[in-house]
Amino acid sequence: MAGTGHASSRRRSVAPRAPVAAVTRVLAVAVLVGLLPGCGHRAPLLTPTAARQILQTERQLNEQANGALDIDVQDRHETGAAARIDDDAFRRLREAGKTAVPDVYQVSAARTFVPRQYRYPAEFLGQWTETYAGGAHGTSVGLFVRPTPADPWRATLYLYTPSDSPDPLPDLVVDRDGYATRLSFDDLERLNANPDRLAREVADFWNGYADPAFALTPMLAPGTWTTTRNEETRGDVAKKSVQNQVEQFSASPGPYRYDSAYRTRFGGALLFISVVEHIVVAVVPPMSLVTPVDYRGRQVLPLAVTKGAHEVWVDVLHLIAVDVPPGGRQARLIDGYSGPIAAARVN
Repeated sequence: MAGTGHASSRRRSVAPRAPVAAVTRVLAVAVLVGLLPGCGHRAPLLTPTAARQILQTERQLNEQANGALDIDVQDRHETGAAARIDDDAFRRLREAGKTAVPDVYQVSAARTFVPRQYRYPAEFLGQWTETYAGGAHGTSVGLFVRPTPADPWRATLYLYTPSDSPDPLPDLVVDRDGYATRLSFDDLERLNANPDRLAREVADFWNGYADPAFALTPMLAPGTWTTTRNEETRGDVAKKSVQNQVEQFSASPGPYRYDSAYRTRFGGALLFISVVEHIVVAVVPPMSLVTPVDYRGRQVLPLAVTKGAHEVWVDVLHLIAVDVPPGGRQARLIDGYSGPIAAARVN
């Protein structure tokens, strides 16, 4: 083993003794080198170069899964909320007679944002451009996690921002070695950017959709995913008043909760929250629902109601990216990925 400083006792007994001053200087240099970034420490678990290869492999598996609605392949590169939403989407597409995901796109301009990490669980962000057949394009972000060395790297969260979005993704900062900065809990507190608190604030505001004058919390800026969304929810519920539709929002607990946050170029944070939307619809004669139920353009589940009174409920999971600027300014909800994760018919 080279460089360890170990030698036999016989060699030590005949080695000349270095002057004390020289030894002191050597030790001082060693300590100084040990304090320099990237020196005297073990290497991070994951480099930006290795992360780009992981992202490329994941995108190839995603294309393979989408081309055959293969849930087993999908679960090789997805976990958590991403797998929960997308596995159910595959089942609904199969039930509708589909054999592949209908929207085909090309991936380009892939980047990774890797924090310096020395123990598991580990994570990184991937970012890439998606271009669809009709020319529409936008930016996607994936949060990749590896809980233990025995686990594969898999995506637990996806977000997509169209190129014409009024709320673009912020630029993330990287150091001279290409590593991103993952923010600690204390960093987020200084930015007034606690993810759990932000998720509760969003859920509380969305619960006020029925009142056009309901005030937006001072923590959140108006935008597509706040004020505009409440207007759309209010209009959707009004159109279905005869069905007695009601909606209730709550911050998502358990496996769909996130505490990942990354430093943006101007000193703010990009973080992720999740909110669950619980929808209840009372279906009364002579109305009928046919297979599959459709929720705002999304197939929810195979379900047929032809007679009698029924109640249908649907849970929709919303994964949301939040841009928190420095200086105590309002946070913007900038991106989201949503999908039904549960549904049932009662009575």
